[in-house]
Amino acid sequence: MNKHQYLYGFVFSELGQNFTCKGLDDQDVYFKNRGSLSLAMSDFKMIDFSALPQKEMLHYLTQHHHAIETIMENLCIIPFKFGTMIKHPDQIIKIFTSSYDQIRKKFTVLKDMVEMDVMVFFNDFDQVFNEIKELPSIEQFKQELSPGSTQDLHDAQIKLGKMVNSVLDEKRNGIRKIIFDRLSDVSADILTNDITQDSMVTTLALLIKKKEYSVFEKRIEDLDRYFNGTIDFKIVGPLPFYSFYTLTLHKGNFKELDFARQTLNLPGKAVLAEINESYKKLSKACHPDNDSHNKDLARKFEDLNKSYQIIMEYISDNSCSFLKEDVEQWLRVKVFERENAVML
Repeated sequence: MNKHQYLYGFVFSELGQNFTCKGLDDQDVYFKNRGSLSLAMSDFKMIDFSALPQKEMLHYLTQHHHAIETIMENLCIIPFKFGTMIKHPDQIIKIFTSSYDQIRKKFTVLKDMVEMDVMVFFNDFDQVFNEIKELPSIEQFKQELSPGSTQDLHDAQIKLGKMVNSVLDEKRNGIRKIIFDRLSDVSADILTNDITQDSMVTTLALLIKKKEYSVFEKRIEDLDRYFNGTIDFKIVGPLPFYSFYTLTLHKGNFKELDFARQTLNLPGKAVLAEINESYKKLSKACHPDNDSHNKDLARKFEDLNKSYQIIMEYISDNSCSFLKEDVEQWLRVKVFERENAVML
């Protein structure tokens, strides 16, 4: 079986190639270096992870996270999305060429940070729930209920449930605001994640400067005392930047790019000035303001803008090749950033 390469992440270290750990299928993770960045990878078979049975897929996902977190114990890493692979070793050069400056810029800030996740729970959710049910507004609603049809009772129960949940959400929001305010000045950024159970108040992901970690711990201790045992805090980390930044590998799509080329009436290769000139000329000709009742014109204008954006994704060094052989060899790393993440 041909060996391919599985990608774990970009590492900030000129010495990354001297460190190793185990990755998928117990393969050694090794590093390819360029300047101050290294690409962490291992040899692996080319498979479609999405087609695997859930148990097998979760097994590989666990190995993926374990490798990244082991690397992080020694080095700063921005992880790739689970399942990212390349078919040929020469694609490594293309990844570095297209992505080095972008990734290096991220590391100028992230190399001194870690992610910490904070999960917050009601210590006694049953007590909280009972206290809400005993509120005057809730008690009054229950007393005003009169015996009626089964449908009336069902509707009343739904309304009562909504009232209780509304009060519970208000209580969660108040606690979350206090926690957020106490932690915001020791965090470069904070993101809230979805809660997964009723007893949970909130889940937060925080970017913490390593030198501020002791301050962060003290803030958590202060919050624990402030809530006087009514709230439990579970701290997970340090972690790679899963919640804030994930690398994705985008590969050339000839059909997509060829459609964009034809839409902008471009030749097989074009420089940025040609692309902009054609876009400007065509956008004037098919702008919807020319005929607001012409639906075809609006569609053409939408296709034109979409095609221009596609070409801008592919363009490199102020030029773009639309030739099939060049498109199929095109690779670029994109950094997926969660909303509100630190803007660099």
